[in-house]
Amino acid sequence: MREMRLRHEADEKASERHIQIEQETEEERNTRLDS
Repeated sequence: MREMRLRHEADEKASERHIQIEQETEEERNTRLDS
């Protein structure tokens, strides 16, 4: 049961990260890839 909760939190963090990436501009993405 605890493991399910941990996995759910990980999924939420992943989706938050995905939203942040979606909001990045092309320039920001290229800068991050270059560094």
